[in-house]
Order: sequence, then structure tokens, then C-alpha cells
Amino acid sequence: MPITIELEKNPFLREIVEHVRKVCSIENIAIVLRARFGVSLPEDLSERLQELPQQELDEMMGRSATAATADEVLMVRLKHIDFRIGSRAKKGSAR
Repeated sequence: MPITIELEKNPFLREIVEHVRKVCSIENIAIVLRARFGVSLPEDLSERLQELPQQELDEMMGRSATAATADEVLMVRLKHIDFRIGSRAKKGSAR
């Protein structure tokens, strides 16, 4: 008899799945940036991208297919965090 597990009802499994999805999204964005623009995603930027909601990462992935520049891909709606490549701005800085 098979065991059925509903992810939405199991907070532990749901959290793991959401984390893995986010990590995979960031890795996919990095792959596209490297293939299209020849740039690598800096480690500190990868870490900051993990703070974004999944929807924003999905939109970023979509932009990576059509954007003219890597900076255009990495633009986010958050005004308090600068996610552009080469940026040293930290949380709380205004742009």
C-alpha cells in the first residue's frame, strides 16, 4: 500500500521543497548569465538573491532570456537592496 504525503500539509517537507526550488532558480539564473553575458554570479550576490521571494526569482529568470544586459536581468523591485553585479551596496542603502 503506497504512502501519500501532501507537501502543503507537511511544513517540514514544504520548507525543504521551497528551499531547493529557490536554490535551483538562483543556479539557473547564474547559468543563463554566464552563457549569455559571460559573467559569473558573485557568491555574495547569490546569497542576497536567496532573500528574494520565489516570484521575483521566477521573473528574473524570465528576464534572463530577453534582457539586453546582466544588470537588466538582476533588477529587482526592492529599493533597499542593490543586486547589480559588482555592487557593494548593503541592505538599507537607498538607490
